[in-house]
Amino acid sequence: MKYSQDHLIKMLIKSTESTIKILYKAESWIAENDKNESEILEARLIDDMFPLTKQIQIISDNLKSTVARISMMENPKMEDSETTLSGLIQRLEKTVEFAKSVASENLSKSEDQRIILPFMPTKFLETPEFLFNFSIPNLYFHISMVYAILRHIGMPIGKMDFIGGLEMHDL
Repeated sequence: MKYSQDHLIKMLIKSTESTIKILYKAESWIAENDKNESEILEARLIDDMFPLTKQIQIISDNLKSTVARISMMENPKMEDSETTLSGLIQRLEKTVEFAKSVASENLSKSEDQRIILPFMPTKFLETPEFLFNFSIPNLYFHISMVYAILRHIGMPIGKMDFIGGLEMHDL
């Protein structure tokens, strides 16, 4: 079965939207439990990993750069200047808005394109390799880290928050 880049992007958007919902829950949880937002934004599972803020920024960077690369569009620039959960949520919402704005036909422009990553400028991945072996695993890694960090600090979220809504069909 041939994959559809449009479907893959919709999957990444859905997962990012689930992360946004988790972050809205985190805002409420922080307020209701008198938690220190700055400390939570700096939380990490171990000292040598990125803090929550950077994990969220990378989710944004990954989704928008993936969409930009496979649609052969310019990647929207976003500064890593967010200092609040609200600012990080807004960044993810802008990212999702950009991803949803790209027409389906543009998402298949690069099916046979060579994609060069900035940190490996002398090598390339073909589009399917880029999506399946880099972009998708990378996005899910950072979404998982956001979930794990929030669970680690005591926020009551579960697997269905991570998965997000399911569109079930009648038999």
